[in-house]
Amino acid sequence: MDVAKISWSSLRLLNGQGKGAWKKWLYEVHLLDHSTNRAVFKVSISNNVYEMFSLKPNTTYSVKVRPYSEGGKGPWSSEFTGSTLEHREGNKSDLPYILWGAEDGLLKSDFVAKNVEPIIHKINLNNAHITDIASHDKLIFINTNISFVYVYNKLQSSITRLANITANSIAVDWYAPKLYYSSAANQMISRSNIDGTQPEPLPIITMAKAIAVDSTNAFIYWITSNSVERSRLNGMDHFVYMKNALFSGKHVMGLTLDLVQEKLFFMIRSFEGSVLYQACLARNNAESSCTTMEPEIIGPLSDDSLHGPVFYYNRKIFYIHENQGAFLSDIHGKNFAHIDGLGLTALSSMEIIDPLLQTFPDNLYMKTIKVVPPSISEDAIHVEGTNDKFNITLEPNLSVNYGTVFYEIRIDDGDEIYSCITNNTVFMYPVMKRLANFTPLIIGIQAFTYYASSKKTLVSLHSPPSIPSSPQHPRIFITYKSSPLNPNHDIVADFRWSPPAKTNGIIIYYHVKCWMKVKETKVPVCDDIIDGKYLQYSKENIIPNKTYSFEVSASTSAGMGPPSDGVEAETSVEKPVPQLLLANSDSVKVSDIDFHEEKLLFGKTTHPAAIAYLAQEKIIFYLEEEGSLMASSIDGTNASLIKHLTYSEGTSLSGLTVDWIGRKLYYTEVDKKEAHSTVFSVDLSVNNNPKKNFNSSSIINNLEVEPFSGSLIYT
Repeated sequence: MDVAKISWSSLRLLNGQGKGAWKKWLYEVHLLDHSTNRAVFKVSISNNVYEMFSLKPNTTYSVKVRPYSEGGKGPWSSEFTGSTLEHREGNKSDLPYILWGAEDGLLKSDFVAKNVEPIIHKINLNNAHITDIASHDKLIFINTNISFVYVYNKLQSSITRLANITANSIAVDWYAPKLYYSSAANQMISRSNIDGTQPEPLPIITMAKAIAVDSTNAFIYWITSNSVERSRLNGMDHFVYMKNALFSGKHVMGLTLDLVQEKLFFMIRSFEGSVLYQACLARNNAESSCTTMEPEIIGPLSDDSLHGPVFYYNRKIFYIHENQGAFLSDIHGKNFAHIDGLGLTALSSMEIIDPLLQTFPDNLYMKTIKVVPPSISEDAIHVEGTNDKFNITLEPNLSVNYGTVFYEIRIDDGDEIYSCITNNTVFMYPVMKRLANFTPLIIGIQAFTYYASSKKTLVSLHSPPSIPSSPQHPRIFITYKSSPLNPNHDIVADFRWSPPAKTNGIIIYYHVKCWMKVKETKVPVCDDIIDGKYLQYSKENIIPNKTYSFEVSASTSAGMGPPSDGVEAETSVEKPVPQLLLANSDSVKVSDIDFHEEKLLFGKTTHPAAIAYLAQEKIIFYLEEEGSLMASSIDGTNASLIKHLTYSEGTSLSGLTVDWIGRKLYYTEVDKKEAHSTVFSVDLSVNNNPKKNFNSSSIINNLEVEPFSGSLIYT
């Protein structure tokens, strides 16, 4: 900006002079460059406004004006001292400008208010007045007196309202980025994404009149009617600069930051007048040049009607006047000037738009800076150490490239809850009490920086394991795979056990050892590792008429525990696993009585009407409701159709039983309507054709066969 707008008031008329006398007066302007001590004179100026061009940037000038006429020259006015803005290169769109909250809506102007243009008419803001303005990149945030917050997109020339957000002051952190807003209704400061999503209340309970953000150092500043305060962007490290008594008559007015010189400015207005203060900004992990954080008085303001908001820019402080006009002064509160432009009436707020105000650290810029930590993966959380001294460790995430990442850790051991905040990825569990081995722990971890927080990660882990106790209830079942009459039958020992009473960890494997007794000597015959999810071990092809003994040990990641009690079994006596066949309306199951487990025998749906078992051959027979007589192995394999039985209409099939000596199946055809039953048999050795055995004039509910006599028993 190479132009300065100089204005002054008209002369007071002397006694006897008419209102037209000033028309014959001209003005002379004296401009002094303080850097060179060179003066410039401009004469023959007939108006009260004059624009001076080709001024040097970032230079202090003083100006004075005097009138003259044909009668001579008048006295010089008082001297006004001001400075030009810093030099800026680039396109016109890159130059700084001012946004005004005015009577007609949102206006835009240059710094001398020469070019004023409307941006948003107040009808698009629900006819509300603008109370605060903030910006980020191509977005303008507008706060209104009805607490609505609107977003104006400069590229799209579109305006939208942020739903579910009500505020009375706003500010933007341009690193995350986040929108910060104070709410009179909630009496707190909150933040959200810049589109209004993911609102996050901060632990700042206050009635903030104005807020300001220092993204570089991660601090937020705010004022109430009687205090000036700050904290980290997430509400930590709260600090009070100044706090007046509620009824002291002193009111804090306006708040602005100088991020270059690291100063904050505010006013205090009382019956004694208005006073401008400054204080030091806090720095992030660095020593401040300030020796104290106590606010210091800059000086009284010459005009008591200045009340804010205020805005610092380029060694100048801008004010909104009580009469809703705009003024500026130097940083000492001196040399006040009025900013006058077409449409700049009924002003309520302002914002200076300059990309250089929102700076970034070296080698980082808007698209590369990362201050929002991602959620921690469950797989990145580990428990390491021994049970009396262990750590919760996290795998560090390196995506954040600016600021410190903290972790809020919450551990619930079922008895009490421990929580802490740390910036280390290794957290030592407190040794206030000793946990039992492998105690369940519910661990919640949330990563956060001052700028933003990740979603909380919950994971269920355990304290470090120890060696387990010995497995319980060891037992052996002996099963003959073929008929006992066959001298070449195979014998299988099924060794089973229950988990240790104290597993002290996840059982990784079991170690099974077995011996055969030969003349009072135990000869090792097995030494095997079994996966920890199994509780049985089968030893096949063992020798008849021998004594076998077994024992088992459990192992966790901490090591192997003691062995179980040893158990013995004689192979001369069969002692199979007790099993129960179960038939319901749509399946056939075999129940392991020892393990309390049920296994579905067939993958497809069946509708068994009756079931029988031929133990000698380990074959299951079942009769389906629609007449199919089926057979399968005890494990559900080798299922086959024996015969599709036909029966009279209105009757049903039931009561299946097997004669294991005669190898015959018996079943009943029941006519409940006529209260009549017929018993049939199928000879498995000769053919599969049913043979009628006898009729009964009653309903047969149950049918059994006594194989040694060939007798049928029924009820």
